[in-house]
Amino acid sequence: MTDNEYLLKIHGEILEIMDVIHAMCIENHLKYYLTGGSLLGAVRHKGFIPWDDDLDIAMPRNDYNRFFEICEGHLPDKYVVKKIEPNSKYTLLHSKVCKVGTVFTETNMQNNVISNGIFVDIFPLDDSDGNMRSLSFRKTISQKIRKMIDEKQNLGTLRGIKKIIAHIFSCTFLMKALNLTICGSNNKGKLYYTNFASNYSVERKTQPKTVYGDGIPIQFENRMYIAPDDYDTDLRSNFGPKYMELPPIEKRRTHYPSKVVFSDGAVFEPTSNNDNKVSIEESIDW
Repeated sequence: MTDNEYLLKIHGEILEIMDVIHAMCIENHLKYYLTGGSLLGAVRHKGFIPWDDDLDIAMPRNDYNRFFEICEGHLPDKYVVKKIEPNSKYTLLHSKVCKVGTVFTETNMQNNVISNGIFVDIFPLDDSDGNMRSLSFRKTISQKIRKMIDEKQNLGTLRGIKKIIAHIFSCTFLMKALNLTICGSNNKGKLYYTNFASNYSVERKTQPKTVYGDGIPIQFENRMYIAPDDYDTDLRSNFGPKYMELPPIEKRRTHYPSKVVFSDGAVFEPTSNNDNKVSIEESIDW
C-alpha cells in the first residue's frame, strides 16, 4: 500500500467516525469545534490537510462530559470510547472515539508504543481567566499528576522519590486531583477557554470564549462540520499569520504509525517512520 493509498483509506475511516460524533452532537445540542490541524485543513483545503492522518475536535467541558454520558447508551457498538479513568491503560488528558476492529499503532514522544483503533481525538476546553502564569502552572501540575497516573498503570518511567510518591496515592485520588487542577476554577464568570490537553503551550491554546461562540458550519471534504465563529483568530494563534501558505515539504508530516489495520483487514506498515513520532500539526516556526 502506498502512502497516498494509506491516506485515502484512513481518511474514509476517520470520516465515518466523525459523522457519528457530529450527528450525536447535533441531535443532543452539544457544542464542538474542529481544532488544530483539522481546522486548518477545513479552512485551507476544505477537508483534511493532504498529508494529515487524524482529526481533532474540541468541546467545552460541560458538553465534553455530557457527550461521554450519552455515548454510554447511544454510541453504536462498532465504536468505543477511550478516556482517562481508574484502572485504564489509557491516561491521556484528551479522549478518543475509536473504531472497533481496526488498529492504529504508533510510538509517542516518550518512546512508548501505543495501540488504539483508528480514532478521532476529542479535547476538552476548560474555563479560565486568561492569566497565562497561573494557567502554565496548572498545566505543569496536571502533567506531573498524569505522570504519576502513568506510573500507577505501569506505563511510567518515574525513578526514586517520585516513583515512591506516585505509589503512595491511589489512582482514584490522583484522578480527582487532576480533575481539580484542570477544572477546579470552572464557573460561568470566566471569559476564556484553555485546552490543557494539547501539546501546545497554554498561550497558543487559550482563547476568549467569543472566538468559539456557537460555532459555524464549514466544509470538510464533502460534508459540513463545525468551526469556531472566529476561526481566523484561532488559526493565527496556533499557526501564525501565514497559515494559508503551504509549509516546506519537510514540515508536511503525518503521525507515521508503525502499523494500521483497516476495517476491511487491509494492513499498512510503513518501511520507515522518518523519526516523526506522533508529530503534532504544522509548526508556526516555518
